[in-house]
Amino acid sequence: MSVVQNLSKVEERILAACARSGRVRASVRLLAVSKLHSPEKIREGYAAGLRFFGENYAQEAVDKQKLITDLPELSWHYIGRIQSNKAKLLAGKFSLIHSVETAKVADYFNRAGEKPEDILLQYNVAGEDSKGGADLNELLATVDAVTQHENIRVHGLMVMPPLTADAESTRPYFKKAREVLQTIRDRVGPGALAKHPLNELSMGTSQDFEVAIEEGATWIRLGTDIFGARPQ
Repeated sequence: MSVVQNLSKVEERILAACARSGRVRASVRLLAVSKLHSPEKIREGYAAGLRFFGENYAQEAVDKQKLITDLPELSWHYIGRIQSNKAKLLAGKFSLIHSVETAKVADYFNRAGEKPEDILLQYNVAGEDSKGGADLNELLATVDAVTQHENIRVHGLMVMPPLTADAESTRPYFKKAREVLQTIRDRVGPGALAKHPLNELSMGTSQDFEVAIEEGATWIRLGTDIFGARPQ
């Protein structure tokens, strides 16, 4: 099916999940994961009404940005793992970076950018060795460090629960992420919250986004359900 058709089906599911959880549709934003898809596919998505696009690979993302300069409302997001030596390449080029997992990487962004960098901290909510992100103790230490930076704005958390065919089994992880975000808000206090909103949860993919919405996701990250199978 076309991107327009796929998006229509996804929108129905988002609306239903919002209705079940008593949320307004505007409280959930759809990030179209465009990694490995062509600039033409991104243009098709934009024409269908998509505005937020997520990329996983630094060089690919920057190359696409150079090729797509005529879509004024397009917002680029970075969702891939970040090595310290890639932070300079990424700095200042994205509306939101979802995947900062260490204070060291945050410090690179703080020093590299010419303007404040908007970030999410990646929390390894299930403690999986195969996934990026900080464990809870590391996350809290990172929050304490990065909320002192002048050139960083922390907007919330990004999580990736275990991949499973049973969407309902991801609910405890999404609930935990929401609770941890509230813990962080209480920890930093109103002074820090004036600069660091800490009100965003990037969670939910094609396998489980409806459950994520029910548990408070403000960003859902969908690729296959929007663009179809990813090119190899």
